[in-house]
Amino acid sequence: IIFARFGYPLEVVTDNGKQFVGKVFEAFLRTSGVKHIKASPYYPKSNGKIERFHRYLKKAFKAAKSEGRNWREDLSKILLAYRSTPHRASGETPAYLMFGRDVRTKLPSLITDKRETKDIESHHKSYNEKMKQYADMTRRAKEHNFKLGDVVYVASMEDGKLDSKYRDTRYVLLRHTSDNSFEMVNVEDGTRIVRNVKHIRHVPVQLEINIPEPAEIQSDQATQETVVKSDSSNEPQSSSVTVPDTSKPLTTRSGRVIKKPARFKEGCSVVVSRE
Repeated sequence: IIFARFGYPLEVVTDNGKQFVGKVFEAFLRTSGVKHIKASPYYPKSNGKIERFHRYLKKAFKAAKSEGRNWREDLSKILLAYRSTPHRASGETPAYLMFGRDVRTKLPSLITDKRETKDIESHHKSYNEKMKQYADMTRRAKEHNFKLGDVVYVASMEDGKLDSKYRDTRYVLLRHTSDNSFEMVNVEDGTRIVRNVKHIRHVPVQLEINIPEPAEIQSDQATQETVVKSDSSNEPQSSSVTVPDTSKPLTTRSGRVIKKPARFKEGCSVVVSRE
């Protein structure tokens, strides 16, 4: 019904539910010329647009419940308010982007003439670049260095507080599923999974270093020479010790003279009386 009303989209973004990764759904999208983009498993940020819309819905549902209304009955009003509100990314309402006109609401509108056409794509692109720069700066983001064929460890999705985050099972990266997601294969049983780069890390490279055995002493003469050298090295060496000049008073960096307390001066006696 959706495709019959609005036509086929250029791409569809879904999660990894069974209804979206089945052969029938994949074949339908392929024959319709629709690109299928799958979000990274266990990483909701990879589908941030729908997650942001869900946050708006939950906030509206809480507001309806706090006022004693049924959110199911107010769902159409909530969607109408969202679709008739200009979006910050594009500067236009979702209804205008979809139909080329704004939907009429109960709010009075003072604009009767057609507004000037502006470049929505450039506005949306510049807004996304500013948001990306801000997010990368606050999160200290950097490009990953994973490439196909790398051997990696995968983070465990089980909530074990005492367990290690990464298991010892090794995976090999096979192909890109998106810019920051890979399909990988288990080297032990051959199972394949898809994970975001946030959930993988490189396997440490193990270097094999051959340490040679110590050379054997060839003769007793070499042994004696070694003992003589070691004895000579233990002899005390003459060293010069600089004695500070006590005739000059000690001063601080600012030039103030350092005076000893009275109890440290020579000839000072302390009288202790017992009652």
